[in-house]
Amino acid sequence: METTKLTNLTQKFPPEQFNLLYPSETVMEISPLQRVSFETIKIDPEKEHGEVYPVAGGKLALSKTALDRLAHTAGIIYDPHLTGRVPTSDMNTIEYRVRGAVQKPDGSWVDANKSVSVDLQVLAEKVAIEIEEKAKSGKLGRWEGRNFVAYKWGTDECKREMEAKIRTETVNAKLFAGRKAESAAYNRVIRSLLGLKAAYTVEELKKPFVVVRVSVNVEKLFSDPATKQHLLHAALNAGSAIFGSSVQPRLELSLPAAPVVSTPTERENLTEEAAAEVLPPSDPNHAPVTAQTEEEYKSHWKSVGRADRLMEVASLVGEKGYAPKAGSRKPESLNDDELVDYLWFLKGLPTPATSERKEATA
Repeated sequence: METTKLTNLTQKFPPEQFNLLYPSETVMEISPLQRVSFETIKIDPEKEHGEVYPVAGGKLALSKTALDRLAHTAGIIYDPHLTGRVPTSDMNTIEYRVRGAVQKPDGSWVDANKSVSVDLQVLAEKVAIEIEEKAKSGKLGRWEGRNFVAYKWGTDECKREMEAKIRTETVNAKLFAGRKAESAAYNRVIRSLLGLKAAYTVEELKKPFVVVRVSVNVEKLFSDPATKQHLLHAALNAGSAIFGSSVQPRLELSLPAAPVVSTPTERENLTEEAAAEVLPPSDPNHAPVTAQTEEEYKSHWKSVGRADRLMEVASLVGEKGYAPKAGSRKPESLNDDELVDYLWFLKGLPTPATSERKEATA
């Protein structure tokens, strides 16, 4: 029986030496199919390297580059259905929403849903105010050789330069407003899920960040033969899963999920018409020819697991070159007795010669 594993994080990663990105002092592992790992990331506190930027109070905030590194390491995923540009009734408003989630060591998921909106009219007003303040303080002017000549506040020359600057910077600000809202929304989700502070001191950034990561326990999965076969099949067909396949598969199989609570199997009553779609009428000219009796064969397959039956169905379908009728029920939808009957039917089919199979697949 699997035992729950409890790890004290503050003992493993003392706060005076690490920035721990986890909401509690202990972490509990419950699911035996998952493994908890701890990864450390160093954030460069030098502003010119792009991972931090200065904020008020002499502190440093993590840039999008640093936040994306932490999010990737922690395994944050984003909901494609609830992430993206949000339609608004106001043409001057751009809103972007992001929904992300991260898995906890106990197998549960924690999600965060954040949105950021940018008012283009307010953005234009802000640009105008900043340029006006720049002109008043003597920071708006022109270069004459190596000398900077500031425009005198209130002159026509200063007003013309202000108007030109406001037009140019307002257009640029509006062009990047959507990207700004998107980045800000993603950054808020990452900070929320990982418990990051808004800003850090240089001394704090010298300590590595510790991310708690949940991954699949591959050794545990491969200890089960049926699961191992399914994973190997998925790995071999990874290209088809991504890019699609030009060959239509004859049969689609999927391993049933392991039941959380053992419940009696609900039997499904098949009508004669529905049964004929999966189990064609028996043909006396093609009776099963085998040294094993029907009773012995069915008794064996009733004693094994459902996943083994499904894998045998796939094997026999390939061996016999049998193509189920279009629209027929898939084997995984059959109950246990029907699946055993289907196996007996497939076993009784004649095995085509090698040349016939080559012609069929040509």
